[in-house]
Amino acid sequence: MNVDRTALRTPVRVALAVLLAVAAASCSWNQPAARVGDTEISRDQLEADTDALRTIPELATLLGAAVPEEGPVPAAVVTSLLSLRISHAVLGARYEATKPLSAEDEAKELAAIDEQLTADLGSPDVYAKIPVSLREVLRTFLLYRTALLGEVPEDQILTEVSAIFEGADIEVDKRYGTWDPALFEVVPPEAPGQGPASSGDLDAS
Repeated sequence: MNVDRTALRTPVRVALAVLLAVAAASCSWNQPAARVGDTEISRDQLEADTDALRTIPELATLLGAAVPEEGPVPAAVVTSLLSLRISHAVLGARYEATKPLSAEDEAKELAAIDEQLTADLGSPDVYAKIPVSLREVLRTFLLYRTALLGEVPEDQILTEVSAIFEGADIEVDKRYGTWDPALFEVVPPEAPGQGPASSGDLDAS
């Protein structure tokens, strides 16, 4: 039996192309929203954060984020949450490197922060509704900020923050925007429609 090898090449090439496309889509899906050194900020984390703002209006108000009850989350809200997690990672690295507080003082400061956040949100029940990951980011971000910057004179805070962020290895998925080292935040893509309004919108990418 003679086999037409030329005829076989086309379906084989098509199959390989499909496999490569699936592999590329899988890589895109697994790509984190951002990375700070060895710390990855996953798209799932970011989506859970935006869902928390949608379902806990007191939290959205506290963070100054206007989130509609339905539809896409505004890109500015998504990048604000991503900026928070990036800043948390950078400040956390400096905090762990310098250890400015003793374990006892850290526990006291965290207790005070929990009390303040509970009061700001209106009740312990509302505070408890915040997903554990986001709640921990909020409370420890405030801890890091107080411990690292609390005693810095106001006119020197920008200089100190710049020093903390200097050299930080920050990468942001371009679909969310870019990291602006001067503003210490993620800036959404310039052209409307190029960046995801929410992490879930990347499914179609």
